[in-house]
Amino acid sequence: MNKLSFPEEIKKLYEERYVLYKKQDNKQVLTELERKRLDDLINNEKLMEQKMSWWDVSGMGCSWYCCGNIDTVIASSNLKKSGKITYIGANAGDDNYETAWVEGVDGYGIGENVTFYINSGQVDEIIVANGYVKTPKAYKENSRVKTLKLY
Repeated sequence: MNKLSFPEEIKKLYEERYVLYKKQDNKQVLTELERKRLDDLINNEKLMEQKMSWWDVSGMGCSWYCCGNIDTVIASSNLKKSGKITYIGANAGDDNYETAWVEGVDGYGIGENVTFYINSGQVDEIIVANGYVKTPKAYKENSRVKTLKLY
């Protein structure tokens, strides 16, 4: 099984693009140089090649970050921090497949939930990566959702 990640070069390009998108979405004015760089990243052939991968959660089309911002995320529980790695509810909506919300109760987390409050805009698509998909090992060692209720 292949590692579930992008090459480092691609990750850096995605991160740079994400930072610029986030700045723009937070109503900060991009400098002319930043706008040009964002355009270059949007049209970058290396990133375009990756767009057919389902890991590209910020690639084809628009995520909820361009129609509004997540105002608040409330999780019923979360696993305690492990070193620098957090498992908070906000991780479930950060457009990063290397982070995850992990519930923090004994057992399989039945009945645990995460709620997103979006301050504006309309969301018409939600993509769920079911499981901790950072690596094949993390995926195998952690539970996944069996039944999902969406309201």
